[in-house]
Amino acid sequence: MTREEIKGRATHSSGWVIEWECKESCWWDDHAGAINFKILTPNGDRLEVMLEGSVKWDGCSDWHEPDRNYFHLCGMRHVENLYSALGMCYEIAGKYMPEANE
Repeated sequence: MTREEIKGRATHSSGWVIEWECKESCWWDDHAGAINFKILTPNGDRLEVMLEGSVKWDGCSDWHEPDRNYFHLCGMRHVENLYSALGMCYEIAGKYMPEANE
C-alpha cells in the first residue's frame, strides 16, 4: 500500500458523499495508523459536512458533527450495537408515533 492510495471519494446510495484520506502524520511502519473521513450531505447545489472522524489501526474511532456532538466507538461491534440500539429507539417511538417508524 502506498500513501497515494489512501485518498478517495465515493457516493453512498443515500446520496451522501464519503471522502477519506490519510495524511503523513498518521503513518507508521508503512501502514496507515488512521484514516480520516467526512460524510457530506447534499444541500441544494452544495455539500455540507454531516459527520467527520477517523478509524484508527486498532479499530477505535472518534466521530463528531461540526461544532457539536462527539462519540467514540471501539470497533465494528460497537458500530453494530449502536445501529441496533437506534433501531430499537425507532421501534419504541413507532408505537406512539406510527409515522416516526417509516
